[in-house]
Amino acid sequence: MEHSGFSFEIGTPNFQAGLKRFAKSFISPPMDVEDIKSEINTINQEWLGWKFRDEARLEQLFAHTTHVDHPFHRFTMGNKRSLSNHEPKSIRDAALELYVKHFVASCMKLVVIGADPVDKLERWVRKYFSELPRGQEINLAFPEYDTHRWKHSLWKHGVSYFLESLEGSQSMKISWILPPVSRTHVNKRPEMFILRLLCDESQGSLSSFFKSKLWITSLHVWSGHESKFSDVDSSSYCSTLAGQLFVISMDITDRGWEHKYDMVSYVYQYLNLLKSMDPPPSLPSLIEEFRSSMNMRFQCLDFDSNQLCDPSQFSLALAVNMLKFPVSHAISLDFGYDFGDFEDIKEMLRNFSTKNMRIDFLSKAFTEKGEREPFFSFTFKEENVPHSYLQRWEIPEETDPGLHLPFRNELMPTTSLLEVLEEEIVGSSFKSIADKCFYKENKGVLGKASLNIYLDPGQGVIPHMITRIYFEIIKVELSSLLFKAGEGYISTALSIGDDNTIVLELYGHPQRFKYLVASIWDKFKSFEPTPDCFQIITERMKRDFYVNSRDLIHHAHCLLSEAVFLVPFTMEDKYGVMKYITFDNLRRLLPAMRSEARVVAVFSGSVSKEDCKQITNLFQPFGDFKIQRVFQTKRVLRQDYSYQVFANPKTETETNCLAKVYFQMVCDEKSEVYNAENVTVFLHLLKVMVTEKVFFDLRLTQGLGYRVGCDIYNLGFYIYVVSPDHKPKDLLIKLYDFVATIPVYLAGVDDQTFKSFRSVVNFPDESGLSYDLVDDDSGINGDNVAGLILERMEKDDVVHLYDRFFVKMPFIVEICIGRTFD
Repeated sequence: MEHSGFSFEIGTPNFQAGLKRFAKSFISPPMDVEDIKSEINTINQEWLGWKFRDEARLEQLFAHTTHVDHPFHRFTMGNKRSLSNHEPKSIRDAALELYVKHFVASCMKLVVIGADPVDKLERWVRKYFSELPRGQEINLAFPEYDTHRWKHSLWKHGVSYFLESLEGSQSMKISWILPPVSRTHVNKRPEMFILRLLCDESQGSLSSFFKSKLWITSLHVWSGHESKFSDVDSSSYCSTLAGQLFVISMDITDRGWEHKYDMVSYVYQYLNLLKSMDPPPSLPSLIEEFRSSMNMRFQCLDFDSNQLCDPSQFSLALAVNMLKFPVSHAISLDFGYDFGDFEDIKEMLRNFSTKNMRIDFLSKAFTEKGEREPFFSFTFKEENVPHSYLQRWEIPEETDPGLHLPFRNELMPTTSLLEVLEEEIVGSSFKSIADKCFYKENKGVLGKASLNIYLDPGQGVIPHMITRIYFEIIKVELSSLLFKAGEGYISTALSIGDDNTIVLELYGHPQRFKYLVASIWDKFKSFEPTPDCFQIITERMKRDFYVNSRDLIHHAHCLLSEAVFLVPFTMEDKYGVMKYITFDNLRRLLPAMRSEARVVAVFSGSVSKEDCKQITNLFQPFGDFKIQRVFQTKRVLRQDYSYQVFANPKTETETNCLAKVYFQMVCDEKSEVYNAENVTVFLHLLKVMVTEKVFFDLRLTQGLGYRVGCDIYNLGFYIYVVSPDHKPKDLLIKLYDFVATIPVYLAGVDDQTFKSFRSVVNFPDESGLSYDLVDDDSGINGDNVAGLILERMEKDDVVHLYDRFFVKMPFIVEICIGRTFD
């Protein structure tokens, strides 16, 4: 809250120029009055996109109902109305005053990440930022944290807040404010030990306990400064000089809603369980497991793609660490902290009192009259917590036998990552080592596995949706196992495709891969769902469909997919039939669903060849059925006619519209130039070359909308704009005008810049390659061929391919979402 972060990401060829411009924006910011007017409109556009989202409304309720003298009490996002009472010149003057006081070198930290040598990056920084005023460091003054010494209460004691969900959700958020992280004791973080216990999902945890009662579908916990470089919480209140929030958030079922205050009682039972042991016998082993997990992540920080997936996020989190804490701890802060001793943990637990607690609910529609929030204009209500519950929370209760501290995690590796990553094998390629099992060894990186499990529940939308429902039930049942895998440094991803293909992806320390896959597959084959579980999951799926469809970009992606492929059923078909599916339907289909599975596995990294074979053999014998891939059949587009899709937004409150234009590449496999491999490389290179131009031209120069972008989709390329100010058809005209400027831009790229563009092209991770290997194993060589093609591709090739597919022979899909289309 008391700091602002600025970041930019730009291709290597333009990095020096971008850094120069970035520095200039701080040294002499362009505070033109006309620019101020434009930015006010941009702020308002962003606000319109957020004001009807539950997450934004709940955060605004938090701000509005916090004590008026506390820094938390402020609106969370500006809009045109909040600035309408001020002339643009007065806004400019206020912004300049803020800039002169705070935007000085002594109050700022800079992080630069680039492909150039560090010495060169340092020279550029010194050159371009040398004129930044030094200024005086600002000591921000906030109210004293200690509530006994502070004369005001932060929240009303014994009151819970209710907000009607616009997304059909039911959730509870319990918050406490804790002391801020000390600059002098930055390595002592007892609150993080409490966090790790509360977010545990294994047997005996709050999450497992509540799920067993069918009260919740998910539980998340976060506290203050918990960035881990790739997961900074979106809330602006997470960590401030006024204290850090500790939050437990739960998605509640209808059954759980009837026990919402009982759940708080169980939370306090679990906290008291820790207080009552002096100290817990398992405490040393728990601390050792937590430290081991953090240490593994720290060891792999340089090459773990999950932790370094977003350079902008990484640099911003690192800069915040440098600003708030000693620079020597900037990186290790999130990995090398200590929890203190048991007395430190008990002292921190004193902050989890009812007088320091706040409860917020997202509820279904309520008819009672409430209060009006003035800025977002929503209605909320306050409710006094029954006195009997307050007494139960303040006086320790006997702990339910179903709650206990975690047992030893069987998925924690016993070998050091340094032993696993002992040597690097360069230049290896994928090889078939068993039936439908492919392997590429590289001991210098983490292990990766991708398994496609092809099921045969029958054809049609109803068997598919029954399979999907069972898959979602299994995911909930597996949550404890997958959580323990994450603690053992194995990240997992589970998804299901429209052809009833389950995709299981693993990434991390490979020692427990086989045990994890075996456990997941055993659960899939043996788990018997219950009618109550079926009802809860189907209701959640319907709600998730509604929430996702509200997002214009997600909506447009579904429409594009249905336009490009001759799909046997649409998203509307899928969720339309859910009301006809019963638990008996699921029970009858389970034997067929489990009887046969055909598996394709792709492994790479430091996982051993023998483990790869054993993991694949877990799924033997393979079924004989033929995989039906009709949904993969592409629609035949006409060159002289754009395939047009028009749709209304899913909600009446949506004020934005979207326009997307998609160019499909029609390849010729007999041609050396227009074959799929060549075109794939061209598309990835084109994306690198034009992404910044899309943002600069459409967002900054023309101001068409506040969300613009481009990407590759199934051997095609699209550009889109989201805007509240233009009609979709007008946006399409602007998009075509932009597309027409690309040939001149590409031709003007000099040779050195082109080589730099080519050097930063990244092809998709090989973990996704298994999808196309059911009937054609040649696809496994795709990533190797792509690299060779990229090395040979020149600028003239890009210009030629663009001219063919975007100018002379375009096959186009147009997507328009809005209220009006004329």
